[in-house]
Amino acid sequence: EVHASNACIYGNNITSNDRGVSLFPSSNGCIIRENIFYGNHYGVITDTQGSFYHLISNNSFIQNDIPIYMRLSSWITIEGNLFYLNGWQAVLFEGCSRSIIKGNDFIKNGEGISIKGNSDNNTVFHNNFINNYGNAEDAGVDQWDNGMEGNYWSDYNGIDSDGDGIGDTPYKIPGGRNIDRYPFIEENGWIPFTVDAHGPYESYIDTPVQFISSVMGGKPPYTYYWDFGDGSSSMERNPIHIYTSKGLYNVTLTVFDSNNYSAFDETYASIIMEDITPPLVNIIKPKNGFYINDNKIFSIPFHISIIIGNITIEVEALDDDSGIASVDFIIDGEILKTCYNPPYTYKWINTSFGLHQLVVIAYDKNGNDMEDTVAAFKVA
Repeated sequence: EVHASNACIYGNNITSNDRGVSLFPSSNGCIIRENIFYGNHYGVITDTQGSFYHLISNNSFIQNDIPIYMRLSSWITIEGNLFYLNGWQAVLFEGCSRSIIKGNDFIKNGEGISIKGNSDNNTVFHNNFINNYGNAEDAGVDQWDNGMEGNYWSDYNGIDSDGDGIGDTPYKIPGGRNIDRYPFIEENGWIPFTVDAHGPYESYIDTPVQFISSVMGGKPPYTYYWDFGDGSSSMERNPIHIYTSKGLYNVTLTVFDSNNYSAFDETYASIIMEDITPPLVNIIKPKNGFYINDNKIFSIPFHISIIIGNITIEVEALDDDSGIASVDFIIDGEILKTCYNPPYTYKWINTSFGLHQLVVIAYDKNGNDMEDTVAAFKVA
């Protein structure tokens, strides 16, 4: 029993009860989601005085008698649930109004939705009603579409002459005068037919590339066509392809469903030569010279530099294969700066007297590295 408002009932297995979740009048605004209701008489039920603003979403109701029984309640949202093999009505409304039932699957139940005559202004759309003993009945005054799209009904016998996925004639809801004005021809027909080629993909010459596809909407089975951008193609769902030349290739995936509708997506594959060659790196300043306040006064014939004042360490780093990723400046074993873009420089303002070791390490984008080292004697 739930007596508190704004309660969240999440991720439970609720089985073999007379009432799985009982919502009392003081329990407005509750969220019931991602639970499994199995073998209960009632799954979720409101008290005879009703309650308001509940969200019942993404639950599985399996082999219950009446999974959801709402009485004298308003502003209820029932969304994204599975109702399967339940014995009586999967959703039963008595005296309910201004509620929404959308995005649910009603499969092989005694009855999908039953709305009694003292209910009104409820909206039902984007649901699949599949092989229920009775898909729906409504003795109230409600709307069984959202003004543009309705539901899928396994017993709908209409045709779709213009191919827009919606039947040409309404679906009559038994029990009253309600109709679904825009019934879908296919299950989940409201989901747009889209494909995703994923990517972008990156690999080396003569190395297999695994391509991945995914499809939403449309009517299976699907036919796939990949264009790899190098004159090659495949009709596999998730093909493997090998590029023999480096380059940036435009990749296109086109998918046809069983109604011969198509959807496509584009991505690219960046193919490079496998880079096992380290980058080139060279400390160009200071180098074999006598420096005062960042200026080279003269060269000296030794593998050492003498420095008075501050100096800017300048480095040349090159990699023709994958490019330079970063350059580390290390003085006396301590990393003092990392450069990611040229120019690769570091302003050394240390005034510590004595001999110092300057090391720079350049990394390319494939993880290869190379270093250069110079000795410097700092006077001031």
